[in-house]
Amino acid sequence: MILMANYKIGELSKLLKIPETTIRYYDKMGIIDSQKNEENGYRLFNDVDMHNLMHYKMYRSYGLSQKAAQQCIYDFELSEIDQTLMKNLTNIDLQISFLTSKKNIILQKKQFIEQLDSQLGTLSEVEREASYLIGYRKRDEEQTSLIQKKANSAVISNWLEYFPLVKMTPFLLEKDVRMRSDEGYSGLILSQKLAHEFNLPRCEDVMELPACRCVSYIFQRQNAMSVPFIRYLEPVFRYMEERAYEIDGIVTFDPYIALKKHSEHLFYGRVLVPVREKTDLG
Repeated sequence: MILMANYKIGELSKLLKIPETTIRYYDKMGIIDSQKNEENGYRLFNDVDMHNLMHYKMYRSYGLSQKAAQQCIYDFELSEIDQTLMKNLTNIDLQISFLTSKKNIILQKKQFIEQLDSQLGTLSEVEREASYLIGYRKRDEEQTSLIQKKANSAVISNWLEYFPLVKMTPFLLEKDVRMRSDEGYSGLILSQKLAHEFNLPRCEDVMELPACRCVSYIFQRQNAMSVPFIRYLEPVFRYMEERAYEIDGIVTFDPYIALKKHSEHLFYGRVLVPVREKTDLG
């Protein structure tokens, strides 16, 4: 019979580089099973405890939950451990994909902000990727979030009957999307690719925004909120009239910088207006 060495908690802590408080916690959880020395009151740990602690730490570093890591040590057969690790590997791949998309968005934002001064007031035509409006909540007909329905300008009054502006969110963590969609928040836009990969829940009112051709307008807004937001889109409407375009979907606002101080707001952003050529010019 092989006698197993006994370790005091301080010795085990130094060997495994695990704080003593953490070892006591693991002992209480049942991951290890210390034995109390009746002569001096010290708790002693053996080689099995060391083995279990090393493997528990290893499984946790793989991203497994406390329960799954403990099951891999005590309960699971080899095939079950393999299945658990494969499931975790799939989750890691999804996280890598999500973070890569998030990184690319941040890099795009960074590049745009660096070029902001030279881009203000510019109009161009771009392709908008397909996306989902997660947790979309229908707005009251008398009020929208970003457009005041005031027909105080002949230039803009004819456009108020069209789709409301919807604020685009550059990126969202999966848990944030799940939480906010459950609470019925509106205006959360996520790419179709990410929505499919994470199997994100969508309520019945969720809207699908297909890929489409858009007029892109870079602008700065710095005025009291009494000025209708849509007035800043007059250059877009003139551009569309010149080319015989009409709105073909949801107009989205992509804020790059949004600040609030007292009664004034400062926006640097881009409006994307989906367009198509008018079918009836008469």
